[in-house]
Amino acid sequence: MDKIDFSSNIPIYIQLRNLIKEQIISKAILPGEKLPSEAALQEKYGISRTPIRQAIAYLVSSGYLVSKAGKGTFVRSNISNIIEESLTRLTSFHEDMAERGINVTEKILEFKEIKADENLKTMLNLGTDERVIQIKRLFYAGNDSLSIQYSHIPKLFIKDFPFQEKLNEYKSIYFILEKVLGYVIEDAMQNIESCVAEKEISKLLNIKNGEPLLKHKRITYIKTGDPIEYVLAYFKASKYKYFIRLKR
Repeated sequence: MDKIDFSSNIPIYIQLRNLIKEQIISKAILPGEKLPSEAALQEKYGISRTPIRQAIAYLVSSGYLVSKAGKGTFVRSNISNIIEESLTRLTSFHEDMAERGINVTEKILEFKEIKADENLKTMLNLGTDERVIQIKRLFYAGNDSLSIQYSHIPKLFIKDFPFQEKLNEYKSIYFILEKVLGYVIEDAMQNIESCVAEKEISKLLNIKNGEPLLKHKRITYIKTGDPIEYVLAYFKASKYKYFIRLKR
């Protein structure tokens, strides 16, 4: 509903920024289009200038809007190409994209069983000679390649389950682990750092060698405390951003 709920406990500026954000995502306000003036927003929503300025400042910092001196505030022209992810809760890549209304497709480049090397033994708390399922996937947002991800799941959690078949059907590893196999995902440890694209990655993501990337390393744990998945992922830095809400 395109109005402010004055009886809600949600601050007015948060309600307003969500309303504007929804209009941008739904294309009610088009890329490149000028946002109504503060006075127009005051009249439309019956609110003061302060929450309007707070909401606009947030949307500018989040990449949805851009302010042009002497001209006003505009919807960013390439907003559909930037994917924003919160670092405040644990979700799968497919869940993130679905929440943003982004059509993501994937291509499984590799699915195989391997012997865990020393790095995987450490990440997944595995013993000698234990084996893992390695899944290499390329993700697209629309027609544009976005990310290459290497997932590793200990064989002991899958056994003879037809995981590849179910992955083709359900797409999401978290969905299979939770809804099909019945594991309860509790939390994860994630590391994010910058790097540059080397030959294999640049070829898969259709970028030049040396272009900036975001590298993710995530270990997902189930309720028993056991690590059930280790993911190494590379994202185009130009297509991905994070936001963190900090409380004092």
